Amino acid sequence: MSRYRFPASLPRKMYWSDEVNGCAVCPDCGAPLESEHHTYVIATRTDGYTDSYLIGNDGGHFCGECPVVVLDHDQFERFAAMAAGTAKGVDYIVMGLVDLGAVPEDKRKVPLGDDANPLPLVKFANFGEKKPQAKSTSKNANKRKRKNRKRKRR
Repeated sequence: MSRYRFPASLPRKMYWSDEVNGCAVCPDCGAPLESEHHTYVIATRTDGYTDSYLIGNDGGHFCGECPVVVLDHDQFERFAAMAAGTAKGVDYIVMGLVDLGAVPEDKRKVPLGDDANPLPLVKFANFGEKKPQAKSTSKNANKRKRKNRKRKRR
């Protein structure tokens, strides 16, 4: 029996909390959302370098009526910055949930992502569509936005 009410094995459509007015109501069906601790794969980009990390938090708010999860943007931004080891802003993307229940019993002591124990990533159903990623709201990100606007005006 799974300890999760919302299993990671089910592909879900992902939304950011700041794009759908918070984490209380499902943007697709209007049902209430519930927070649950899960493990996610994020990729970060800082100073031209890209890395990926596993992070666990309760920043995912799941719909009990349809396959939707709303991620708390502020919480994921803090975790992405901590994972990347930077106090300044970091660009990141959350690629999906890790289905820890899919790890075979005999592989639980082998590091995830090892050749003998591939990472059981369940990508978001809308991964690659719109953009399940976030841009940092730090001063550096705002400077980049201003530069891009100036370039477009020319």
